[in-house]
Amino acid sequence: SGAGKTTLLLAIAGLAQRTAGSVRVDGQDIAALRGAALDRWRGRSVGLVFQDIHLVEGLSVLDNLLLAPFAAGGAQDRA
Repeated sequence: SGAGKTTLLLAIAGLAQRTAGSVRVDGQDIAALRGAALDRWRGRSVGLVFQDIHLVEGLSVLDNLLLAPFAAGGAQDRA
């Protein structure tokens, strides 16, 4: 508790602003991305699974799983 695990994950995903240093993921400097470009990068490159699951109630389990790639503009792999 309080060791910074969540902060590290949020920084890697570009969801938390860093106060010092830099964050690079697979060669990409996260600070160089802004707005929609950061959202696109995150949608294609990072996957987070939170402890508390948040599903869309009206969708099936499969459709909930396919929602993230759809929102990121990627292919939906039903296999």
